[in-house]
Amino acid sequence: MVLESMLIICSPLTLEGWIARLREARIPVLRRSVEALLELMRREDEVVARDISNVILRDPMLTLSVLRTLQTLRPNRQIADITTIEHGVMMMGVSPFFRQFQNLSIVEDLFVENPVVLRGFMEVTTRAQHAALHARNWAALRSDIESDEIAIAALLHDMAELLIWFFAPQLAIEIADRMKSVSPLRNAAVQQAVLGVRLSELQLALCREWLLPNLLRSLMDEQQVHRQRVRNALLAVAFARHSAHGWWDEALPDDLAEIENLLGLPGQEVKRNIYWVELAAITNQQYHAESAVATWLPPAPLFFHHYSNRLSGAQYGFDSELLEQTLHYLSCPVAAGHAATYNHAHITARNIGAIDTVASAMNGIHAALGFDRVLFFDVDESGSLLVPRYIVGGRSAGNSRGLHFSALDSPQLSGLLRQMRDATELAQLREILAQLLSVEACGRNPAEQCMALPLLDDLGQCGSLIYADCLSPHACGEEEIFTQFRNVVMAAEKRMGADQAGRAKFK
Repeated sequence: MVLESMLIICSPLTLEGWIARLREARIPVLRRSVEALLELMRREDEVVARDISNVILRDPMLTLSVLRTLQTLRPNRQIADITTIEHGVMMMGVSPFFRQFQNLSIVEDLFVENPVVLRGFMEVTTRAQHAALHARNWAALRSDIESDEIAIAALLHDMAELLIWFFAPQLAIEIADRMKSVSPLRNAAVQQAVLGVRLSELQLALCREWLLPNLLRSLMDEQQVHRQRVRNALLAVAFARHSAHGWWDEALPDDLAEIENLLGLPGQEVKRNIYWVELAAITNQQYHAESAVATWLPPAPLFFHHYSNRLSGAQYGFDSELLEQTLHYLSCPVAAGHAATYNHAHITARNIGAIDTVASAMNGIHAALGFDRVLFFDVDESGSLLVPRYIVGGRSAGNSRGLHFSALDSPQLSGLLRQMRDATELAQLREILAQLLSVEACGRNPAEQCMALPLLDDLGQCGSLIYADCLSPHACGEEEIFTQFRNVVMAAEKRMGADQAGRAKFK
């Protein structure tokens, strides 16, 4: 591992000690950021500042690195602060920018042998990316003329936490472990005990040390939450943090109420907007980083009420009306009119139709058919493993998204999937499924209380699979549920095949 050249801090420091150690530290970036910049460099003559900015603003550490560099290149400190990346790249020039940002350190390479640290770093990174997308989108809906500033503030709000994961991984792991058993209100106390300083205190000190723009500092300052722009950024950070725990998080209803108040929009419109921005973020997540755990899919507006009921402890089971609405939605083309949402997010949403289809089908299986946990698997490139990509539900299944479901290594995987698709009886299907998913992997016996069906891709191959388990005891007969489960999966497959966005390989 290439750690010898890195600055690794293993014990608590004073605030001054942290600043001294991090002052000149070389900040790492994501591999896909480097790849994207190299691709832009190959066609440098046709690239504009916005193209480069779009790459930078997907990576919080690259954004921080660029802002630091821009501050050192300013010829006169009396010149107004540069508060957006696009403006900074325009000031530098495209060619000088590419020369300045070569030979960047890559996070994934440095921690290739330490997956726990890499996963912790990536979880904070993904959370920051989601916060930035929502912050920009809400700013645009509020007609804020500089939504990029608010997005950057949200993206960098947790930069101190990211720096700790990279430069003090042992301390970051200790904080994460301690926080599992304490109230969120004691997070600052845990940080103080482990690091010798609170992360918020370290963050503001680093902003001053690196001369980051005053405006961005103020937008990250929780003491100024009474200002609308600050509230916009901080609410996006809070919403991203809570939804990262799953859509059951008890703080989300309060977040939604505050978002409605911020935007002055009806609740259903806010939820619809959140849904599409989340899907846009998820479809682009592969740009940022591979994940070792399944990603939470957001509930579509149709299902938000169900999640609210579950939070209040209401029983759930087979819901024929919700099932009918799910099948109707899946029978229609992808809803039009969401281009504005993507523009607000400044994101190219690849396969948005496919992810909407999968999210709707999985939410329907969970909410309308009464399954606690629903997962979407991809067949990996080797053709021998099933890898989990998305999850819905799982509230009572512990750390469901951290369980790595994988098929038993078998050259007959494609044949077994085809047999599952052709199975006409539930018992037959479960017998086949038991050959694919071990009890240890699932956390429960896959031959009981579960159903699964593969989806055919545009080449007629079984390239993915929807799995559901822990069927509600309030459901109707299992054979009837299996028939409806198959109906939902087949409707999703048909919609993906008919929709142009779903024709690309769904990864």
